[in-house]
Amino acid sequence: ECHSAGRGSKTRMKGRRSGGSCTLPKQMHKEAFRIKRSIHMDDTTLLEEFNRQSDHSLISALGIRFTSLQPERVEAVMPVDQRTCQPFGILHGGASLALAETMAGAGSLLLLDTDEMAVGVEVTGNHLASVALGNEVHAVATLIHRGRSTHLWNVDIYRNDDQLAAPVRVLNAIRTKKISSR
Repeated sequence: ECHSAGRGSKTRMKGRRSGGSCTLPKQMHKEAFRIKRSIHMDDTTLLEEFNRQSDHSLISALGIRFTSLQPERVEAVMPVDQRTCQPFGILHGGASLALAETMAGAGSLLLLDTDEMAVGVEVTGNHLASVALGNEVHAVATLIHRGRSTHLWNVDIYRNDDQLAAPVRVLNAIRTKKISSR
């Protein structure tokens, strides 16, 4: 499960359940830690592994493919097709937000220790330009703030003509993983 109670009473919001939804497959968390600890793994292998670990998840269902993974910058592409479009033949805003949260989650994952996980707690975006069916969007996520308990990411989603289609901000809460007694 991708929910956690947090680091303690000081980091919990009064009267609210802490935690959130995780957009990355559970197995990806384990693999990312194994990958980033490997000295001999090159950038191509890291990308291949992240993309492979995304199979059978929302990430692959939307056709999202990571194209660059760096500690404070993540890039990905997503097709504008029947999976990601509104009935009107343009990119669905929800697909854009899913792309942004996925990228911010992957970026935070690269920065965490093995006993930590990132959960998305807020996604805010503006849709500035439509993207027609049959195109592909390219997105760039950059880390704005890296705190002990939160990471803030800016994700810019671009059309094929490099026009900004949607600027998105994603706030990830950083939580200590619960140890399962099972």
